Amino acid sequence: GTYVNRQLIEHATELSDGDEVMIGKFRLTFFASHPGVE
Repeated sequence: GTYVNRQLIEHATELSDGDEVMIGKFRLTFFASHPGVE
């Protein structure tokens, strides 16, 4: 399954800066882009 912040998701979910996304055995941290940062 796919989880956001350890909660199972079944539909499209908006991510916020720092959210943890788990897909199978892989864990990713979402970082929102900030204007002016390259």
